Amino acid sequence: METLMEVAKAIADTYDTHLPYAELLLVGGSVARGRADEDSDLELNVLWKKPPSDDDRLKPIGVHKGTLLEFYPFEENEWSESYEINGLKIEMSHYLTEYAMQTIEDVLVQYDPAIDKQWLISSIQDGIALGNEEWFHHLQQRVMCYPEGLKNVMIARFSKLSNTWNHRDALFQRGDWFVLRQVMGDVQRQMLALVYAVNGRYVEHPYFKWNSLIIKEMTRKPDGFEERLASLYTLPLQEAVRELECLWSEVEQLTRGGAYE
Repeated sequence: METLMEVAKAIADTYDTHLPYAELLLVGGSVARGRADEDSDLELNVLWKKPPSDDDRLKPIGVHKGTLLEFYPFEENEWSESYEINGLKIEMSHYLTEYAMQTIEDVLVQYDPAIDKQWLISSIQDGIALGNEEWFHHLQQRVMCYPEGLKNVMIARFSKLSNTWNHRDALFQRGDWFVLRQVMGDVQRQMLALVYAVNGRYVEHPYFKWNSLIIKEMTRKPDGFEERLASLYTLPLQEAVRELECLWSEVEQLTRGGAYE
């Protein structure tokens, strides 16, 4: 049975042979980061010199006798599709090389805190190139250092909580559980964005996938952070709100450069 990397290399050969405007194929996600398990998909990113046609995107599926699952048009600077080869799901993301270079400029020089842009940069930082390795190495070196300016902008952007959170006790008293859970989720996302920033890490996924493993690697975080985050989903709702308040306070102190008490 082929390994995930063997499948990735076979697909890369198809791009190299049949699709000359594909400039780089990059293995990303859990496979590139060494986290893949028996349930993992294969995530591949392709950088193009010019926009790929539908036929370009479908070509590898036909060559490898895959089954198309999803096929999306160009939106938010990305083309994407998914397909299956012998039971393995392949998740494809396509970008223009020009857009990838502009994203690096936006985040590393202009300190744009957009999570979707950090997602792409993280994919480059941790990715494995299949072909054009020398050019990719130079690209990868550009994104290895997390800018201090980006950290400051992230803290400024994600430190302000919504007015709805300020009315959390009223929401609880009225029994507005759905709204309260939704705003708690927003607070958690902002809190995680701050923790990533103070640890100098790009956000790897817009929904903070693999978060428990990533948090274990971080050095600046509240004590028992992983377990306390998990408890927000098992504690009674009012206790979960109070725990989230404590976590937010401790993360706020970390953003000010000090330890919490």
